[in-house]
Amino acid sequence: MREFLIAAAILCVLVVAALLFLVKWESLFVVGILMIVAGMVVGVPTGFVYHVQLYRTLRVKNKIAKGWVWRPFEYHKHLDRGEWRRVMPWAIAGGLGFFVIVIGQALLAAALINMYAAR
Repeated sequence: MREFLIAAAILCVLVVAALLFLVKWESLFVVGILMIVAGMVVGVPTGFVYHVQLYRTLRVKNKIAKGWVWRPFEYHKHLDRGEWRRVMPWAIAGGLGFFVIVIGQALLAAALINMYAAR
């Protein structure tokens, strides 16, 4: 089953890549830039709020260690159910913002490839 899912994912990526060549590069470029901006508008503030919320929660429990900000998911085990519900929506929103940025970058790369292929 796992092999089937991998093959299906590869097929989906190839189909989407082929479809991207049917779109004008200018449109891909604009959509890519807008997605990057939208991802940053959503992802950066929510990521900041997530880190602040996690710090405030862990500081009370004296569970903050040096360098925690670079590996915050390792500290989720110290959260109880209520704290998790208060902190994690911010982490998920920040992660979705990052995902939108990555998709925007992929569209931007596809636009550049289309631009050079059209020459």
